[in-house]
Amino acid sequence: FFFLMIRRPPRSTQSRSSAASDVYKRQVSTQSTWGFRFRIQLMNPQPASTGVSAPLQIHLDMKDKRNQGGQEENGLVNNTTGTYRYSEPRTHQQNKSFWESFCGACFPNRTQLTNEELRHFYALKDRANVPFDATSEDHNENVWRLWSIFFGDRTNAIPNERWKEVGFQGVDPRTDFRGGGLLSLMNLIYFAGNHREMVLWMSEAQNDFLWASTSINITHFLVRYFHLSNSISWPRDKAEIASRRALKTFCSLLVKEYEFFEQLHALLCEDVFKIWMQIKAKSPRITIMNFPQAIEALKKKFKRVFQSQRFLSIEELKRVYSGSA
Repeated sequence: FFFLMIRRPPRSTQSRSSAASDVYKRQVSTQSTWGFRFRIQLMNPQPASTGVSAPLQIHLDMKDKRNQGGQEENGLVNNTTGTYRYSEPRTHQQNKSFWESFCGACFPNRTQLTNEELRHFYALKDRANVPFDATSEDHNENVWRLWSIFFGDRTNAIPNERWKEVGFQGVDPRTDFRGGGLLSLMNLIYFAGNHREMVLWMSEAQNDFLWASTSINITHFLVRYFHLSNSISWPRDKAEIASRRALKTFCSLLVKEYEFFEQLHALLCEDVFKIWMQIKAKSPRITIMNFPQAIEALKKKFKRVFQSQRFLSIEELKRVYSGSA
């Protein structure tokens, strides 16, 4: 790296056309073989009294930087050719290490998301940010779908004491969906539809395991970790979101694997129950109040495994994840 210093000429030499004017800029643009554009911009020097030399700003811009047309909330950009391209989520763009930021133009960018991966990502993001609406007939119909999996025929109204049997906190499950949105309900339906007997076993009183509440918690975690929530921002949530490598793996599996997000959610639901049973076995004093320990252990394990390598399939992920302590 190098340092570049610019001395400010005496004020007596300033003129409107002089290079020593207050607004002194120079731009140098070069094109690399990988399609990146270096732009080195020397901004207005600081006054002499500060003793600070002019800052050197280096921008690594993609050759096809999408500054044509307006960027919509979901990242969709019209590039004036009649086709659509997706821009990477800002949190992914900004989530670069020091070496990625300053040396990325010199090496192939293996963490850049393809247009197809982004299409699947934004489709899931749209679903993930739909809040549950207790006044919606469609949303309530899905609540009845979940009821029918466990309890059969409908009753007169959704509120019912039996919801507590499968891990809801109250008699009306709709209040639990506030944090996870409609997607958390759909994940419950997917898991219960494929693992009904497992859910009933998990929900036995002696296990102190709130399956429904735990499932909603896991959906919320995955949505935030994989940059899907509209509420995350940079750099506030930097420690909470997936690395560029992990998000690249996630998006590639969204393309390759049918219902990948639902399968991933199911994998974590099963594992957090195993972790909880192990914690309970260590001491008879363990109660439901200690359950956050299981959730934190699950998150640490998942982050460690998912960021350890590039997974090519859900089966490979399951195999490596199951063998990890």
